[in-house]
Amino acid sequence: MVVASPAAPPAPVLCTLIGRARRVDILQGYSGYLVRPEFFDVEEVTRYDGAPPGAFFVDDVWFAACCRAQKFVYPGGRFCMDRLSSFSFFKSGSLGYLNRGGGNPENRNNTIVIRHFKERWMLHGKDPA
Repeated sequence: MVVASPAAPPAPVLCTLIGRARRVDILQGYSGYLVRPEFFDVEEVTRYDGAPPGAFFVDDVWFAACCRAQKFVYPGGRFCMDRLSSFSFFKSGSLGYLNRGGGNPENRNNTIVIRHFKERWMLHGKDPA
């Protein structure tokens, strides 16, 4: 999850480390998340023309940019993903390799697509919802 604040750069908001709900721009669905279909314009979600080539591989960012509802992270316990033991597995997989951008953070698919939708994030002082 990425939280935006004018005082700080985007940073992950982990449900295990917060004491209250926090509004965020992007939800990362390691195990999935629930949304209502009416949160999206189906035409926009499925239209990739004009999108950066890597957009197809960063669905969390794509869906977040296309979502018309506010997004929140709520306090919660950890479940389903053992980050430390799974870290190398996810980095060595083909999707992890594709999204790595050759090691340069500016070339990562996430970075490119976040930049592509820059006007939709709270960090730029707008409330997109």
